[in-house]
Amino acid sequence: MLQKLGYYDRKVVVISDPHVRKNDSYFLYELFRKFEADDAAKLLVRDPTKFALDDDAFVGHCWPGGSVWPDFY
Repeated sequence: MLQKLGYYDRKVVVISDPHVRKNDSYFLYELFRKFEADDAAKLLVRDPTKFALDDDAFVGHCWPGGSVWPDFY
């Protein structure tokens, strides 16, 4: 496919959207929350303004709506 695209002088750009939709019924968000509850590890990026709250994950807006991000650091 890349050779065919190159023939027509087209390029491929990889886009990585590492956000996870913040929705209790979304399996991936539910999995992150379950791992955090079981392991007490913080797997999502934290919001410093919510320091003492139980749900202190940073919530931002992305194309699916409210989203959280895995903490790769």
